[in-house]
Amino acid sequence: MSSTLTETVGGGRLFSALRQQIACELKVFWATPVTVLFIALMPVVLYVVFGVSFSSSGGDQVVYDGLPLEARTRTFGGVLVFALMAVAFANVAIGLAIRRGIGLYRRLRTSAASPVVVIAGFLANSAITSLLVIGVVAAIGISVFHVEIPGSAVGPGLLALALGMICFMSLGIALSLLPPNAETAVPIVNVVYFPLAFISGVFFEMPLSDGLKSVVDMLPVRPVLDLLMRSLATGAFPERWDELGILFGWTIIGLLVSARWFRWASEREPRSPRRRSFRPSPASDSE
Repeated sequence: MSSTLTETVGGGRLFSALRQQIACELKVFWATPVTVLFIALMPVVLYVVFGVSFSSSGGDQVVYDGLPLEARTRTFGGVLVFALMAVAFANVAIGLAIRRGIGLYRRLRTSAASPVVVIAGFLANSAITSLLVIGVVAAIGISVFHVEIPGSAVGPGLLALALGMICFMSLGIALSLLPPNAETAVPIVNVVYFPLAFISGVFFEMPLSDGLKSVVDMLPVRPVLDLLMRSLATGAFPERWDELGILFGWTIIGLLVSARWFRWASEREPRSPRRRSFRPSPASDSE
């Protein structure tokens, strides 16, 4: 009886701490103008730019991997995947690398804060922000650019985005280990993030050779894009087991790398500075 009560109280405290951590993470994220501009608003701004630029051809039929789609739907799905990459992948990698680089997590380990709660709160903030950005993009697409989404495609589309978010987050945690300090976090992550989005055909199909296309198809972005596009085109979640296997494989790789090499400080073995002593040495005393 007492052990059950203790577990209940402990679980309640853990949930309360997690809720407070998520609220804190959300306040910090939305109170940082640079983060809001380059992570949350950039996909929205790009969508408006692309949507206005190609509004005259929005109703034209295009073919995506053998599936007929309206051009506006193709752009809409691509921007959704890009938005997911921005928040769940780039934001996670940059945020963790900067916090590690400035010593925030190392200081937190000396406090009463639970590491699980700290990381879970950060990832929950990324998930919530992803949903908000996706919701804004969807609202603009439907109300401004007249994207038609069948009701049967909503569930499968959200499932494809959810699987992509889990995969991108695990890879974002792993990528955060690459920058050696906080100053290099943004350029290193962007060098991976932007080229990966473009060669994967997020905005438009790139003229790739057969060999390079085979490599791109094995990377994590293209399967998410394919699953989402097929969901929007058919209204059902596609039984593409090869692409689901690729996503699952990259998720496992990200988790294994994170579990093996994750560290709380930039240095592998942080050294505390030696304190100078102004007391005379014993040798000087004897003289």
